[in-house]
Amino acid sequence: MIAPPYLYALEEENDFDKESEEKARRLEIEYEKLAKEMKCQFLRASDYVKDIGGDGVHLTAEGHKRLAEAVAQAIEIAWQ
Repeated sequence: MIAPPYLYALEEENDFDKESEEKARRLEIEYEKLAKEMKCQFLRASDYVKDIGGDGVHLTAEGHKRLAEAVAQAIEIAWQ
């Protein structure tokens, strides 16, 4: 189970504000609890993705690459 990376409220008008940012951060706690309950692996995308695009939500190409590498590594470890 992968908790989504953090999003960032931008100064310009968009659908996300500081409250949205905080809710997204709390969401990873719930994902981690659920992963433990379901006895499945958990990955916190925010540990790997530091590059969020200009909209404050979507990953950059580098962010996608880092997340893909983290997922591949987690899968490799799980299959050992």
